[in-house]
Amino acid sequence: MTSITDTATGRLTVTIATDFSSAAWVGVLGVGIATTAARITGTVSKAAGTVIIESDDAGDTAADPGIGWDWAFFGDQ
Repeated sequence: MTSITDTATGRLTVTIATDFSSAAWVGVLGVGIATTAARITGTVSKAAGTVIIESDDAGDTAADPGIGWDWAFFGDQ
């Protein structure tokens, strides 16, 4: 990763240091939470070198995860 920017509540923009060959790569996302509240993570948008990810609570409201973000990206670089 080149940079990680907190762009809004429950949203990060991640810049990948070595771009993928296209936007056809896969991300596996998760969050660590400090409460029993459910969190839903997803990709807002992705390109060869960046991805915007978000975390929402069970009510579909943007929410920071509390403990941290987890991810793994797979694809052709």
